[in-house]
Amino acid sequence: MAEGVERSGWAEFITDRLYFATLRVKPKNTSTTHYFSTDEEYVYERYCCKLNQKLTGCTTSRKTLVHYTSYEQKKRANAAVLIGAYAVIYLKRSPEEAYRTLISANSTPYLPFRDAAVGESVYNLTVLDCLRGFHKALQSVFLDFDNFNVEEYEHYEEAGLQHHDLYFLDGTTPSDLIARRFLHVCEAAGGAVAVHCKGCGRSLPWGKAHPMATPPPLLNCNCTLIHVATPPL
Repeated sequence: MAEGVERSGWAEFITDRLYFATLRVKPKNTSTTHYFSTDEEYVYERYCCKLNQKLTGCTTSRKTLVHYTSYEQKKRANAAVLIGAYAVIYLKRSPEEAYRTLISANSTPYLPFRDAAVGESVYNLTVLDCLRGFHKALQSVFLDFDNFNVEEYEHYEEAGLQHHDLYFLDGTTPSDLIARRFLHVCEAAGGAVAVHCKGCGRSLPWGKAHPMATPPPLLNCNCTLIHVATPPL
């Protein structure tokens, strides 16, 4: 064990190379161990690319890599999904194998994900559920990292969308003012209109709200994005 580093509580994904740990104190890098965290990051699509770079990079290729997270439940669950997804996508582990690794070194359960509704959650999405989703996407070729162009993805993510937020309490009907604003945005749009909800299933009803609504063309750079959502919990 290099430099007396205590690996108790570390989940081992690659022997002597890649670990996942939940820590109460921010660790310091050593000559043989490199620690990194995603707890303060909110853009995750490059995680696998960054991890591959760390595994092969000149300064870290011979070091033990430790993705560490805190005991803050939401951040810990996010971090677990990221490294678990890496194990499924690149290490070719089954979802169950990746999840067993995650829970092998720490008995603290992972907080499940939920929808954006206000009130008690009626369905919890576990870390294992998320990993099974990645695995299913790989099997169905919905997700193909060999041909995935992250630069193109980020380009269209940042493409010139005219964005409108229409907030109202989940489970309620929008006010007349919000409904009129929605119709005005649709009628004034110079291109396609995309309606996006926070995950509570309200996009379809809004898409049918306009009497002249027809299936829109594919999303393009002139698209108007209408975000129908409650504020995050």
